[in-house]
Amino acid sequence: MISAFELRVCSESLLGRLLHACLEHDAKPEALLKHVLAQAPAGRCKVADFDYLPLPPEAVTGYIRSARERHKGVHILLHGPTGTGKTEFSRALAADLCWPLYEVPVEDSEQHSNSGRERIAQYALSQRILERGEAALLAFDEAEDLFPDPRYSWFHSTDQALPKGWINRLLENTPVPTVWMANEVRQIDPAILRRFDLIIEVNAMPPSKRRQLIDAQLGELPIGPAFRDRLAAHEDLAPAEVERLARVAGAFSVSAPTHIETMLRRAMAGSRRAMGMPTRPRTAPEPALYQPHWTNADRDLGQLAQCLAKRPEARLCLYGPSGTGKSAFAHYLSRVAERPLIAKRASDLLDCYVGSTEKQIAAAFDQARDQDAILLIDEADSFLMDRQRAQRNWELSQVNELLAQMEDYDGLLVMTTNLFDKLDSAVIRRFDFKVKFDFLKPDQRCGLLAAFAERIPLVGNPLAKQAAEARLARLDRLTPGDYALVARQVRICGTMTLAEFTTHLAAEHAQKGRAECHDARTE
Repeated sequence: MISAFELRVCSESLLGRLLHACLEHDAKPEALLKHVLAQAPAGRCKVADFDYLPLPPEAVTGYIRSARERHKGVHILLHGPTGTGKTEFSRALAADLCWPLYEVPVEDSEQHSNSGRERIAQYALSQRILERGEAALLAFDEAEDLFPDPRYSWFHSTDQALPKGWINRLLENTPVPTVWMANEVRQIDPAILRRFDLIIEVNAMPPSKRRQLIDAQLGELPIGPAFRDRLAAHEDLAPAEVERLARVAGAFSVSAPTHIETMLRRAMAGSRRAMGMPTRPRTAPEPALYQPHWTNADRDLGQLAQCLAKRPEARLCLYGPSGTGKSAFAHYLSRVAERPLIAKRASDLLDCYVGSTEKQIAAAFDQARDQDAILLIDEADSFLMDRQRAQRNWELSQVNELLAQMEDYDGLLVMTTNLFDKLDSAVIRRFDFKVKFDFLKPDQRCGLLAAFAERIPLVGNPLAKQAAEARLARLDRLTPGDYALVARQVRICGTMTLAEFTTHLAAEHAQKGRAECHDARTE
């Protein structure tokens, strides 16, 4: 029976639709459901696609099936950033259970947003309608808006607040299992969080899973592996976006088959730019020309990578000038060790709120543990500054949190910095390997030029090659990053000769000298 309070929280529109359904269809459950819920479409993924999550998906479905038979109030909370696949996971769970999935709509039939009161009323009514039917699963998205933590009450409208006791009783007595989804859990009242049976963090799919999804959707379309790898490098790539790209690619394969990758890249960039999403992967794929012997380090990087692949539990500090190949080595190590790479920059971890940076740091280590991945933290000097120089409490707490996480972490951790002398001494002692990266040696400069000349290719005869190598011998502050930068200029401008390529390298070399002179004057 529907309670008086449930009727009070219903909007006039919802009550009108239900009354009309009762008069037209003699209150049949299937007729009422159409006015309260939306049956979810078939998902694009299987539960096996989510085997990277902290809890095995088959354990989650097993729990839901078993718990439904034993007691009421079965609730699962999925939380994580937008686009990580929470909705797809809920649909995959329902498919694995062989149960229909009903979603509480965020919008009404006229595309107007439903309020929290409206949605919880729909949820409560749907529980009453479904309790006598066959087994089913309910999904409720944007749950953080419904259960606000009193500490954040100024963010929420008081007229939309629902009695806490009624919410608690509702959650304890619901007969139909529910999957709740939220982007953030810190806004949810802790008293509500305690009522969820399972709380599962859904992070971005690892690159290997994204690549499998891309291959499944794009199928035999004429899209090369390099382009597919670049798509898979987008950490925020959602299954729905992959399906949309596959539809667009299918149309382009008919209308513009010779330019399909170019057209698809432009279409994807336009869509992402409009939605405020990055148009380039945050973690760029490993440079195609990277080889350890073209990096000037004080340790044999090839041998080090092989050792770490056999025993992947070490803490590395890679330090040296920008562009010397520190981050590129982490990508190379990921390939040799056959482990995914999770790359975090200072902008990913630093937060304006006190205590939030520490939470972001802890979450990065948790994500690496869950995915059995290599964790790369670029710009580590942003967190690991010498505590003797700290002026604020939060500066100390960031270093302390990172030290604690480093101590507890038993995987592969790679940190890079250009400012090794600014690091805290206690942090330095915790690194198993401290590898210095420096400017290229003369033979490395010539070898890297020959590799780029063959790949691009660059125009020049043997005499031009000798002249270029002679000029390179005088450029003692070049890095692999300089070569990659000039190679990008070639892709933009078109054909380039060996002499022109070397001239551009010399310009980058001269720029470093000017920058150093400026730094010296400002100190």
